Amino acid sequence: MRGGNYEVSLDLNTREREINELVNSFRDMATRLQQLEEWRTLSLAGVSHELKTPVTSIKGLIMAVRDDVVSPEEGKEFLDIALKESERMERMVADLLDYNAMCAGSVAVCRERTDLKLLVGEIIYQWEIAYEDKMPEVQLHSPPGSFFTMGDALRIQQIIVNLLNNALHATAPEQKVVFDIYLRAEGQMLFVDVQDYGTGIPAEDQPKIFERFYRGEIKKRRNRGLGLGLTYSRLLAQEQGGELCLVSSSPQGSKFSLSLPRWVATQDTVVSEKAYGVAVKA
Repeated sequence: MRGGNYEVSLDLNTREREINELVNSFRDMATRLQQLEEWRTLSLAGVSHELKTPVTSIKGLIMAVRDDVVSPEEGKEFLDIALKESERMERMVADLLDYNAMCAGSVAVCRERTDLKLLVGEIIYQWEIAYEDKMPEVQLHSPPGSFFTMGDALRIQQIIVNLLNNALHATAPEQKVVFDIYLRAEGQMLFVDVQDYGTGIPAEDQPKIFERFYRGEIKKRRNRGLGLGLTYSRLLAQEQGGELCLVSSSPQGSKFSLSLPRWVATQDTVVSEKAYGVAVKA
């Protein structure tokens, strides 16, 4: 097994229960290691392919401009395309680094009293500015009263921005970009529901969307990526004592729900409060 051969046959059968249990454990371990090795190989191939595509595109575009194959006007357009491709590649690398850091336990998640209503409002405002060219309309629906959570404002922001970006990608080119975000409370949990009106997620893809590196066929054709956004977002939610799940999806749109623990005041509470996080990165 140390040499990479996981197809080890352990057909040992003794009257010693402990020995049989040990043999079964080794057999299960070998099977699991083989599955992980196969997953690693496929994942590496997928990541390499997704990163190679923009690199090849950028190289071809820049070479065309350098060799004066195109006119000056076309050259500027080619450079703009190359810039967009490099930004996509930068986001993919950032997703991969963030995910690896989270899996290694090196991502710090704070627990501060955070005004969720103010935070979500600020996220929407900054996100709409970042995508001003698409003229998005994001409506925040919130009942009266305070919505304080114990969480990390920056990490909450990352989750919601990722959901908004995914919703934008799910919106057909001819559709108006309109989303609804609902705040609600149930018991000791607060919920942020993000509703889009895009093309939805196919039924066969829905159980797998939170799996690392998974991307459905429609998403592969529509936009490139590594398939880590939702995986990383769910990990961030769970690190804060919450959860991220898909509530529903159809050809009329999808709804995701982020749950976070509600802040409850006690006599000996020392409050570290943050209203909202830093600027949104598009």
